[in-house]
Parts: sequence; structure tokens; C-alpha cells
Amino acid sequence: MTNYAALLSILLLASGCNAADQTSAGQAKPGAAPATAAAPTKCTSEPCGNTASGEDPQEVALRKANQARDALAASGTDQQRWVFPLFSDTTDPARLQMDVVKAAGFKMRLLPQKGHLVFERPGAVDTFEIAPKELKESTCPQYGVSVIAAGASYALIKKNCPLTEYKPNRYAMTSEYYLYDANSAVMRSVWAAHSGSKDEKFPAAKPAPTIKKVADGYQFSWAGIWPNDPAQKKVEIRNKYSWKANKAGKTELLCTDLTAPKDEALENEMCEGGILPLVSSVRK
Repeated sequence: MTNYAALLSILLLASGCNAADQTSAGQAKPGAAPATAAAPTKCTSEPCGNTASGEDPQEVALRKANQARDALAASGTDQQRWVFPLFSDTTDPARLQMDVVKAAGFKMRLLPQKGHLVFERPGAVDTFEIAPKELKESTCPQYGVSVIAAGASYALIKKNCPLTEYKPNRYAMTSEYYLYDANSAVMRSVWAAHSGSKDEKFPAAKPAPTIKKVADGYQFSWAGIWPNDPAQKKVEIRNKYSWKANKAGKTELLCTDLTAPKDEALENEMCEGGILPLVSSVRK
């Protein structure tokens, strides 16, 4: 395990996340968000961990993980930064944003109080509604947003919602992947799995989906067993997302199922998935 992945495991443990829900890309099932303590926190349990300062061992681990995250944010590779999700219950503004592709000036920022996810590039800012502003009745009151793959003008994003009892004896867990395309200012859901039982495993995509940029858009691929499927039937998704101008002249991102006959492939059931509401799109 690489050093940054090991430190992510420390961060997950300290923030209440389950490391069993990690993939090889380091995508975390979100839990309590990291926060930097203003002063050392003394142990509240007996016996206390053997730390020189008498701090809670979890606080020590969390501080080290945050230091590693900050170091990677300053000088790490893009892929190393992607390991650390943005958590919706984080209060430190610095940990609610990241450089997605640093050389291109491509940044991502989460605004949990508004439920917005913002993508910024030189001369362009696109803002999407990734969660409802009012979360009291939501099945996903806390979530984490991760970058899985990206280029200068696109990103494959994952949103994880941990197990939540949103009503008495009513449970939900979700994992959803979105494709953000700067050219069309569109963010489409491209893979999603849900669970309504606290006894099921987290509905993670194993293996993680892949995205490839092509001349007229993107090719999305995934092959695996659908999470918690009792039949254990293998599913293959091969979709192409292409740019096309509509009658108004606006660029759209249309889906074609590459496994279907040509006359049945455009926006069929394999392409189902919501398009996130675009709050604003600014071009300077």
C-alpha cells in the first residue's frame, strides 16, 4: 500500500468510515468529515491510548492524515489528490475544494449548505445541484464526492451515501457516478446502485467504471456483478456519450448503448440516469 493510501485509511478510521468500502482507486464511503482540532483533545475513554501528549489516539491519527492531505494538495499528483473525498459535513473551506487537474487550472468545490458542486476552469464556472438544500427528509443527509478520472475539461465523479436510517426502520445506501462535461455544461448520472437494507453490503461498483475521451465525446465502460444481486449475474455497460447541437443550437450530451442494435441504441434503458440540475454556467 502506498503511503497516501495508508494515510487515507487512517483518515477513514478517524472519521468513522468503513475501509472495506474502498476500491483500488481509494474511493471512500463517507462518514464524519475531518476537522482540525484547535487544541489537543484528551482521551475520554479508559484506559486511554498510549500517546505522549495524552491526546485521543484518533485525534493523533486524524491530524497526521490531514497533514498528509494538505501536503498532497500542495505538491502531490492529481491522482494522489483524488484519493481524498470532499465530505459534505466538513466545515473547513480548504477541505471542500481540490485541484482536479492542476496544470489546466481545473478545480472542484463542494458547497454543502447549498447542495452545490462547482467546477472551475480558466474563464468558466459550472455549478450543479448535487444534493437538496434541505436534508431533513433526505435519504442521503451526509455524502462524499470523489474524483475517479479526469482531463482538462471533464471528470468522472462518484457520490457515496453511507447507511442512513432516514425514517424508523427505513434504510438507504447509494453509490452514483456522474460524468461532468465542460463542453456542454452537463453532468449526467452514468452508473448508480442503491440498497434499502442495513444487512446488505455497501453498493459499490466493483471494479470501478472507466471513462475514455474520444473525438466526439466519451466512452464509458463497466462490467461486473450488480451489487447485492442474489443471482450474481454479470452485467456489461458500454455507453458512448456524444456531443450534439439541439434545435436551439445548444450542445447536448447524448448517450448511445454500444451493445444494442443501432436503431435501439440511442438513449435506451442502459442510458437511464438523471441529469443534475445546472444552477449556473458562466463563460468569461
